[in-house]
Amino acid sequence: MLIKPLSLGGVRMIRNSRNLDRWILAQRVGVLAYLFRIRPLIKGECGAGTKIPKFKELQECLEREIEIGTETCPFFLSTLPPSTLHLLATLPDLAIQKSRINKQEYEKKRKKLLESPSPIAAAESVARHILYGMADATSLLRLAASLLGDNWRKCGKASALIATFSSELGNIRSPQLPILQKLEAVGRITEEIETIRESPHDAPYWAQVENVVFHDLLSWPLLVLKTDRTVPEIGAFSLPVAIDVHFDGMAKPHVPGSIGRAVNSGEWRSSLMKALTAAKVLWKGKHGNCSPEFRNAIQDASAMFDFSIADAILRNTPVKMDLHDRSMEAYFAQIILSRFLGTGPSIASVVTGVVGARRRAEGGEDADIYEGSVLMDYEFLPPGGLHAKLMY
Repeated sequence: MLIKPLSLGGVRMIRNSRNLDRWILAQRVGVLAYLFRIRPLIKGECGAGTKIPKFKELQECLEREIEIGTETCPFFLSTLPPSTLHLLATLPDLAIQKSRINKQEYEKKRKKLLESPSPIAAAESVARHILYGMADATSLLRLAASLLGDNWRKCGKASALIATFSSELGNIRSPQLPILQKLEAVGRITEEIETIRESPHDAPYWAQVENVVFHDLLSWPLLVLKTDRTVPEIGAFSLPVAIDVHFDGMAKPHVPGSIGRAVNSGEWRSSLMKALTAAKVLWKGKHGNCSPEFRNAIQDASAMFDFSIADAILRNTPVKMDLHDRSMEAYFAQIILSRFLGTGPSIASVVTGVVGARRRAEGGEDADIYEGSVLMDYEFLPPGGLHAKLMY
């Protein structure tokens, strides 16, 4: 896929909780730091004279967002994912020599998260048990105390937190609940944790648990960053999409609030339909023996592709993105298929490739009967920008 940097434009506001605001700000810092690093690869103007953000513009924006984060949350830097801290710690020295960005501080915090025993590994374990495990709230709080430190034990004795955690755990794991509502459920757990926190040392690393839960709930298509369709890619990229299926009988993709966005997905319309159709064919190939009523419900189902969070990440930044090309089709088809099957909120790997034509049977004992018959499967066409994606 191609993402085209454009000038700053209006974005659609989304409603979210305070913890989601914190996560979006952390992702925005990561995006700006990444663009800052690859900025030397961007030459000239983009498209029809559209201005590409310069070093100074990106630097000012990055400093502003970090300042907003630390003013809102005194330990904001400790809530950043290790990947974002790494980007900040490895920014070009020449570009930031007159800035307020402290690379050594970011590297120190990154190493602390990855030291043995690793708080990040522990946070990932707790998050994956929340999303995919069978443990109840009490067991999860005990696990957190075991892996993340004794300062979690107070949480295990808080009856209100246990009640909230138990209620919201069912929402987070539900295959029917829309993704954005699951994010809100995580927010309600955070709010309850905040009520019993007497210092930042209580319930340590919960923000890192949130980072993993939010990441796994959302879908992350791999994108290729170009300044123009005619030039080689200058890097890879990824932004989150909330994908849900709705049995509304309309059988089409929906993209809410697509006007005035920082992320323009208008050229993806046909590819989103292709992904939805492919997911239905793949589902029918394995589950065609279901009742006619359910088969019809699947056939008439729609998919919602919500770019609101991606849009919020780019809010107030000097970047606007146009999405082109088709290499997300196979990945989106797999996500929609997982929604039809009611499996976990995410898939374990990222697929990048174009959904081709329907496959046809070839040779064999029954060639006279099945030769040329259309199969419940598709050709898989290789995507472009593989080197950039692998490097990313």
